[in-house]
Amino acid sequence: MDEPLNADELAAVQARADAATPGPWNSLFRSKGISIESIDGSRQVALVEPTFGAGNMDTNAVFIAHAREDVPRLLATVAAMREIVRAVAGLTLWSDLPVMDARALLGMVEPAQTDEAGQ
Repeated sequence: MDEPLNADELAAVQARADAATPGPWNSLFRSKGISIESIDGSRQVALVEPTFGAGNMDTNAVFIAHAREDVPRLLATVAAMREIVRAVAGLTLWSDLPVMDARALLGMVEPAQTDEAGQ
């Protein structure tokens, strides 16, 4: 498994995402390959050209196109998880965290779970 990113590395990823062409992006088949373009078609971001033995061009293009939205969302998730860790780090017991706050924190991690009574 790869090592987790440190704060400087996360900042570098954020800077690259901020500097990239605004999204969302889309992948479209063109005569010279698969074009990665802004979703409105006004700007070409990249061209994935077919080359022998380079892997699956179609799925690579989709990955690149989705990265424009996925990377900022992943960075936001990492920031939220770090906030949860900071909030929990000072607690002696989970019972020190009020019930509503615990549910709010869990809502940031996973979809809300309700029982039969809707609680």
